[in-house]
Amino acid sequence: MGKKKKFFDEYDELFVRAEGGDKNSLKPKKKVAESKPKIKPAPKPNKKTKSTNNRKKVSNKFKTIGIGIVCLVIFLGYYGLKKIDSPLLGSDTSFESKSIKPLKIAGIKATEEIDYSLPLAVTEEENGFTFNRGYQLEIKGDWDNEDPEGDKAVLPSKEDYVYSKEVANLKFYDGRDFSRSAQIEISGNITKSFSSWLSDRRDFTKVYPQEKIDGIMTGYIIECEYYENSSYGNIYRYFVFPDGTGIQIRTSVGYDVKLDLTPDSTFSEFKKVLAIDYKFLSEDFVFSKIANESTDVSNIAE
Repeated sequence: MGKKKKFFDEYDELFVRAEGGDKNSLKPKKKVAESKPKIKPAPKPNKKTKSTNNRKKVSNKFKTIGIGIVCLVIFLGYYGLKKIDSPLLGSDTSFESKSIKPLKIAGIKATEEIDYSLPLAVTEEENGFTFNRGYQLEIKGDWDNEDPEGDKAVLPSKEDYVYSKEVANLKFYDGRDFSRSAQIEISGNITKSFSSWLSDRRDFTKVYPQEKIDGIMTGYIIECEYYENSSYGNIYRYFVFPDGTGIQIRTSVGYDVKLDLTPDSTFSEFKKVLAIDYKFLSEDFVFSKIANESTDVSNIAE
């Protein structure tokens, strides 16, 4: 047995040397298990970064909600103000502004046939103004006229839209001090030209017709405008000739006067509340007929 084994050992060595290999190369190789590719484990989440991202998401969410709430408040506030009377604002924003013609509402209109070729013209005199309809307007007190440019005449008009023309801007003085002002305007159709703008539910314009002066319709107009907690007013004295042409004198109510008047206020209440302004218009402007004066049509409107 020993000899046989030696033979085989020598045979193996010769075979290996002939092949140029290692004697161990003839030994069966052990089966090596196929290695699977290693998967790199995912990095652990950074708790700080995750927390920051969560905060950003929450912050963005609240920003979106906040913007939505602000828009809703603005929307409801806007339409709420249009529907609700606000005592803080002192006005009703739901009121729709409009223009009215107070003299037309009061029934003031031409009473005679109209000669559309005969203008209403005014001439300044030393103590006032004369009109080519045979009437004069005497003005009391210390005053001067900042004479507006342009002609001082208007033609009677049947148009729907008529504009009045300022013919005098009067400044009144008490000694050396300025006291107040007044404007005189003429119109080719005073019923259509005199308009008043109402922008608040409390605004109103009221006409107080008075007795005729030598056949000429006359009266007063109070115009009250309100803004929040303040008020503003104008007082007019008007004169309407039979052909519908007319004159209006305007003065503003003092800022220190509280306009405790409504559309239902009587003429007596008007005179009481605005006593100074009423006295100014009624006593310092004397309208009368010129005795034995023929109609002068020399001033023709262009």
